[in-house]
Amino acid sequence: MAIKTPNETQSHSCEQDQFDTVEIYNKSMIQHGPYNDRVYLMKLSHDDFPAIIDYLDTLATTHGYSKLFVKIPAWATEEFLIKGYRTEAIIPRFYGSAIDGYFVSRYRTKARKHVPAPLQQQMKKVLRTALNNKGQSKNITSATADIVELLKEKHADQLAALYRAVFQTYPFPIFDTDYIKQKMKKDTRFYGVFHNADLIAASSSELDYDGSNVEFTDFATLPAHRGGNLSYVLLRYMESDMKPMKMTTGYTIARSLSYGMNITFCRRGYRYAGALVNNTCISGNIQSMNVYYKHFIE
Repeated sequence: MAIKTPNETQSHSCEQDQFDTVEIYNKSMIQHGPYNDRVYLMKLSHDDFPAIIDYLDTLATTHGYSKLFVKIPAWATEEFLIKGYRTEAIIPRFYGSAIDGYFVSRYRTKARKHVPAPLQQQMKKVLRTALNNKGQSKNITSATADIVELLKEKHADQLAALYRAVFQTYPFPIFDTDYIKQKMKKDTRFYGVFHNADLIAASSSELDYDGSNVEFTDFATLPAHRGGNLSYVLLRYMESDMKPMKMTTGYTIARSLSYGMNITFCRRGYRYAGALVNNTCISGNIQSMNVYYKHFIE
């Protein structure tokens, strides 16, 4: 395969013509592709370290990706930093309530790591507003008799339709009914808010049983039902659903310009861990993301 050169003048926009590939490298999990224009090490096995660092670099060089992004335990961090990575976020006691988790990135172009000053100011404004709401939990009651449910395979069509209605593009194929069903059978639990039997909001929890942590993600609310704090309702429900799962840490990777999601997690007592620069293609553009976490067992 020909080696591609990363584009120094990328516009940080993306179109949903295809989804990135998730592959297994021995015992580790990697996502990569042109959609997010990156290599993402989602799960690292000790058995693959440190050889996997060179493999990730080969992937990025071969395909011309402009960013490498890894989620790794603290014991692997030094080797990545030596290879030119930089730490963007840290979650204490992330793995098994004992080992810190690091979100570490390497940029192969100046364009990918550059954030214009006006955008930086907007990101800071959103974060400041969210942090000012830290711990301000709400006793939310629904005036419309909304019902939160753990979704099953029979809801997959409704769920995919909801995501298609909310997002122009998304980093994972949640518009695909079959993909949703596959995730339900593995490590993901989807939740929905119903009103008059219609699915109006949804979210998911992706469980890492080995690491005892869970990512709360895939939040979406139909435009006509926004403003009712349904993401807050879903998050609160998901947290309670995690109690029998023995998860010790919950976290999220939220769009840095989304007031709603940043405020929602801060209100539930989540702590800010750092920002991932130009990391994820969502709603048509590659966006910077904020990382938040919460320990369920202190």
